[in-house]
Amino acid sequence: MAFSNYMQNSPKIKLHYICVFFVGIYMLLLPFEYIFSSEYGTINKYVGMLVIGSCLIGGSLRSTLKSSQIAIILMLLFGIFSGVWAISSDYWNEVFFTYIKNAMLFLAITQCDFSKKQSGFILNMNVIGSLLLVVYLVVSPNVTVDPYSGRTMITTGDNFFDPNYMAADVILPIGFLCGNFYNNLIKKKYIKSILIAFLMIALFYVEILAGSRGALLAILGMLATITLLNLKHRSIRKKIMFLLLIICIVAVVVLSVMPEQILERFSFGSISGDEDGGGGRLVLWRAAWNAIKDNFVIGYGAGCAVPAVGLYHSVDRAAHSLYLSSILEFGIFATLLYFAIYKEVRTAYKKKLYGEVGITIGIMIASVFLDTL
Repeated sequence: MAFSNYMQNSPKIKLHYICVFFVGIYMLLLPFEYIFSSEYGTINKYVGMLVIGSCLIGGSLRSTLKSSQIAIILMLLFGIFSGVWAISSDYWNEVFFTYIKNAMLFLAITQCDFSKKQSGFILNMNVIGSLLLVVYLVVSPNVTVDPYSGRTMITTGDNFFDPNYMAADVILPIGFLCGNFYNNLIKKKYIKSILIAFLMIALFYVEILAGSRGALLAILGMLATITLLNLKHRSIRKKIMFLLLIICIVAVVVLSVMPEQILERFSFGSISGDEDGGGGRLVLWRAAWNAIKDNFVIGYGAGCAVPAVGLYHSVDRAAHSLYLSSILEFGIFATLLYFAIYKEVRTAYKKKLYGEVGITIGIMIASVFLDTL
């Protein structure tokens, strides 16, 4: 008993709880990362430093590395050497050091051995942060609607916050809630399932306001994956089919009230760039692909995707695809990360962690259309 009391009150255990707290605060603020940015950077820039420090000092670290962690470390090492042949030293200096900071944060968090309860707390903090974003969109005077695209824009100082990132921020919490929805449905906790469904609808509202094509496809793909995997549970098959019918009805109603400008964004003409001055995804993807064909092996240097696209486009533009951007920067070396992700998805599937599988699928779909996640 004395030993048990000592373990519960030992400095190491207390430090671990501090680590969990800081990671939770980071996830809470994540949806507001760019909204509350200033000339000194984002709030999470400083919270992230506390997360890295607390994870290294007080976190219960695993003794082994995951395949995705190994891939990130190898890509960082490759990125350092790529500074020798980078086509833009300015982009390499600015962007690559952001990669290092984000990679350190990713490695620190994923290396910590959080319990199921602690992981739930961290993810719930992200859900709360996303719901606070919904409230912010309703009450903040900084929120306006772009008359050209119909998309919701948030003013950050003298700039407008890109709504694509706002939409991407809700992918993780919606996936987490969807996994919990089916878990509670299996356990016949229907009231809790209904409450979770309303929370998912509230977060999906953010995506509708943002008008992000990539995030919408990612969320739909994620929800479809989690739903199809849960069809294996015979006890809830009829409930899922009834749920899908309701979703179809709600989708028709939502489409009927969506602004015409947002609906137009999903047309092939807008996606191809024929109707928006050449800024469409297909135009940029074509330029990125031409650049990749000319330098597929070693790439153009870490952080140099934008100037690489500019070699085959009228101006320097982002590739708007994480896959193309990573290959542009790291060459064939970038495929290491995708093999690692595939391996971890297979592991999660074998463990029947359908929520994790769905979230990963959703993020991979979003990566087709966004170059920063």
